[in-house]
Amino acid sequence: MKIDVAKLPNDAESLKALILSQIKTIDNLEFRVHQLDETLKKYLCREYGRSADVAPQTNNLFNEAEQIAAAQPIPDDVGDDDVHVPGHVRRRGKRNPLPADIEREVRNYDLSDAEKFCSDPECGCALKPMGFDSCEQLDIVPAKMKVIVHNRHKYACPSCQSCVKVAAMPAQPIKKSLATPGTLAHVAVCKFEDALPLYRQEKIFERLGIDIPRATMARWMIACGSLVKPLVERIRLEIRAGQVIHMDETPIQVLKEKGRNPWDKSYMWVMARGSPRGGPRAVIYSYHISRSQIVVEDLLRGYSGHVQSDEFSGYNLLDRSEHIIRLGCWAHVRRQFVDALKTNPRGGSGTVANEVITKIKELYDVERNIKELSPDDVVAARRERSLPILANLKSLEEEYSPQIPPKSSTGKALTYMRNAWSHLTTYLDCGHADIDNNYVERAIRPFTTGRKNWMFADTPAGAHASAALYSLVETAKANKIDPYQYLRLIFTELPKVSNDGNIDHLLPWNLMPGTIH
Repeated sequence: MKIDVAKLPNDAESLKALILSQIKTIDNLEFRVHQLDETLKKYLCREYGRSADVAPQTNNLFNEAEQIAAAQPIPDDVGDDDVHVPGHVRRRGKRNPLPADIEREVRNYDLSDAEKFCSDPECGCALKPMGFDSCEQLDIVPAKMKVIVHNRHKYACPSCQSCVKVAAMPAQPIKKSLATPGTLAHVAVCKFEDALPLYRQEKIFERLGIDIPRATMARWMIACGSLVKPLVERIRLEIRAGQVIHMDETPIQVLKEKGRNPWDKSYMWVMARGSPRGGPRAVIYSYHISRSQIVVEDLLRGYSGHVQSDEFSGYNLLDRSEHIIRLGCWAHVRRQFVDALKTNPRGGSGTVANEVITKIKELYDVERNIKELSPDDVVAARRERSLPILANLKSLEEEYSPQIPPKSSTGKALTYMRNAWSHLTTYLDCGHADIDNNYVERAIRPFTTGRKNWMFADTPAGAHASAALYSLVETAKANKIDPYQYLRLIFTELPKVSNDGNIDHLLPWNLMPGTIH
């Protein structure tokens, strides 16, 4: 409010009240400026800074290895394979050998007949062979393709001429389609693992002289999604049989959905079993039009165990369940304080964020040292080593929360930790649980990366097919199975299985990595 100097009051009390009012206004404006400055720095970091949740290195919280390496003296035997850069010597890494099963083309290089004599003019005798020096290079040619011609032999009875028999073909993943299991696996892996949209694959096929429209490939993927549905449901049952389910969700836009606008948000939900202590790793994607509690209730109906998630309100109904214990995510808490530290890394409220991040790192140090233990030993170790750290973190929150403005970045981070505290401590008593929800976030990342390229799904059928194929690709990767080899195998074998047949032998964890061909 602008003050008219000519109309200032003359008595001391009125002047004092006016000064106090102006001081309050200045304080509010300064805090608002601080808020806007924090917001600006946060968005600048998000736009131009590193995407990883790495705190500014104000006190070298997470670079112990670099500190140790820097403290070591430079060795005396620095050879030609070392790279000299200002300040230190970096040892050149050794190149990994190329796989032995790749076809080799050997090219021999020999001296001319005139060169096979000693170069010393006083000697001049003939040189003797002494082996050869060998090195390898990787050569890449366009994808190799072949056409499989199916000749079905026919036989007829020469006597009655009424009996004709034709040899049967093996069951195909898509009847009367030109796509083999290998072709379908290639298209699926390019889209769902390599984030290559179908229209780009169409262009690649064109360069190879093959005409396969993207609409055809889209129909192939929908048909494959229907084919693998029993296997996906079997994986879903395996996840629900575990002690812990990780959950997350991410938006997807579906253009042609009955009763909805093309710009309405739908969601891809992900459920995973991540900890190796809880059985084989598995990932399931599910398409839903909503992000509400109804979806959570539907996905977890009949489940009894632990569910790990972020603090999204859609999971709040789990707090009222008698059969489910909710687990929080310390990675989300740390991310809040890292964001606060990025906005003010040199001091002020940033020092509080620094202190909290240091304590969270100690929790992760405990997890790193106990990851190979049994579930019971994990619980014992957490109670002994993590519980005091958690108590210290709670004391820090109670000490600093009254001192820091709740709308500042650090204040918001402290509020987030305080509100989530009951979920953040339950992992102590579950030896199958992880400290965070990072496993499912890593499993959902290929979808979010692919979404940047293909941007939307055309129909709900396409979204459901994508969910099924993403599920198989991510579960194969989690069990160290090559996605292409795995999809090729199941597209070959699933058509041979009857509707009520056993498919457990096709689950990724029942296959040996490197043995699928």
